[in-house]
Amino acid sequence: MIFFLLIPFVTNFQLCYRSALPHGLLCGVNISRDPIDWDASCMAVLTQQEVDFAKGLKGLRQSSWIAGRIAAHHALSYYTNERTSILSDPFGCPI
Repeated sequence: MIFFLLIPFVTNFQLCYRSALPHGLLCGVNISRDPIDWDASCMAVLTQQEVDFAKGLKGLRQSSWIAGRIAAHHALSYYTNERTSILSDPFGCPI
């Protein structure tokens, strides 16, 4: 059975899901198709290298890339306080 939860007025890139799994932590963030508003909440999570990289992307690719990095930073924050850039290889995979 699948349940959908509609939440009005949700902030873009807000943490909305977290679950501990046998091999790690799964985090999800809200994402929309709206243009990116480079607000303080987004800038507080991403490193400057990530922001510079993301500004070179367009549309939904930019939103999904940022959402993935913010989710990864949320998950990593449970294991370490060290902040590091999570960039992409030529195929788009996180490195």
